[in-house]
Amino acid sequence: MKKILTLLTGMLSLIAILLAGGCSTPDDPDHSTRYPDKVTIYLKTDGNGMDMKLLMSDSRDGDGIDANQHVAVVGPDTKVVWMRATNSGIKKFTRIGPAQDGDIFPEDASTILFKKRYRHRVPDKEIAAGSQQKYDIQYVPQGTDEEKSVDPYLRIRGTDQ
Repeated sequence: MKKILTLLTGMLSLIAILLAGGCSTPDDPDHSTRYPDKVTIYLKTDGNGMDMKLLMSDSRDGDGIDANQHVAVVGPDTKVVWMRATNSGIKKFTRIGPAQDGDIFPEDASTILFKKRYRHRVPDKEIAAGSQQKYDIQYVPQGTDEEKSVDPYLRIRGTDQ
């Protein structure tokens, strides 16, 4: 019985150390290149439906900024999801895809949940830190059939960011 308790205590101690972050991977000993697994971008129009704002779920810009000024920081294999915010003023998305050729966003994002969300996975390959790529978000505001477009950026985070 004493041996079992000693063994269990040792195992629990190791688990506690691992959960507390006491171990690092040999490839990234100082955790300098940690990338988010997922970035969710919430989209909404302003009061008159003419300008689009992006609100991100991460702590960098939780209040949202003008889409033309917005840069989503991602890394290799990050999943990016775009969705309408509550009371977004957006009737529908018509396309989310690359505005220019690049390694970060090589093709259009795919739709999920009856075209209410779009998803893209950044390719899992070496992309230079600080690389960025413009992409297009095309949408139709509520109360109109006129398509609008904005072109923010996706950026690969550098080790110093």
